[in-house]
Amino acid sequence: MSHLKCIAIFLALAVTAPMARSQDGSSMNGRWSGGVGSLVIEDSLWASMTVELAVEHSDRRGRAGVTGTLLGREELSLTGALDGDQLTLSLRRNGRRETLTGTLDGSWFRGTLRRGSQREDVLLMHESTTSEETIGARIGVYATDEGLVIVRQSLHLVMHLLGSGELRVIYDRGTDGMLSGPSLSRPEPAAWHTTFEEDLSGTVIGLSIDRGDDGVLHGTRLGPTRSEEFQFETSDGTTLRGTLYLPEGEGPHPVALWVHGSGRAAAMTSTETASD
Repeated sequence: MSHLKCIAIFLALAVTAPMARSQDGSSMNGRWSGGVGSLVIEDSLWASMTVELAVEHSDRRGRAGVTGTLLGREELSLTGALDGDQLTLSLRRNGRRETLTGTLDGSWFRGTLRRGSQREDVLLMHESTTSEETIGARIGVYATDEGLVIVRQSLHLVMHLLGSGELRVIYDRGTDGMLSGPSLSRPEPAAWHTTFEEDLSGTVIGLSIDRGDDGVLHGTRLGPTRSEEFQFETSDGTTLRGTLYLPEGEGPHPVALWVHGSGRAAAMTSTETASD
């Protein structure tokens, strides 16, 4: 895979208060999102990782069997164990075993991914569950003083600031809000806080992005835009994939074709949207 190819990932905030884990470990059930990269190398490239985990059983000593799924273009099975706050998971990819080990600290997992002799840092956080209806209502194009902001859906909501070229995943942290890290796939420390603004009927009409020292960016939603994934085979049998961004209404609408290169990450960092 390319250097930016996703396992599939996203963002977070600084350490929160520890989340109480139930006796059977079930409080860790659900989606954990973050990235794989280097905590030592500044500005290192992080690949995204998103996993769904479930505790299958637990004994009196607190040891529990864990199963899960690594989400992405292909879904891979995970198996492992939780012993106190120590979590170990393994999977097989392309005929090779990969092992994820680390520590649960409240709603955070910090550990290491080993692929043969290769070793990388892993940061994952426990996400709140957001309904598909809520996610869909936030997708669209927003006009700001610094250019257009496109909010689209991958495994998470992804925000692309066309003026600066910056790209962030938006993570739902429940009562802590919608947060993004310092780069696309590194989840901490929290860098941006996004709020979606609604009218009295509950329709999303804008957003505000608190970027800390860089100030707050306000955006007005331009209009509903839906997206559809598609694929087709060329004459030589090659499968090509892409995303259609479609404005509401019958049209006719202008068309823009963006050839962004191969891989999901390249598509995410080169999002273009048709607007009416």
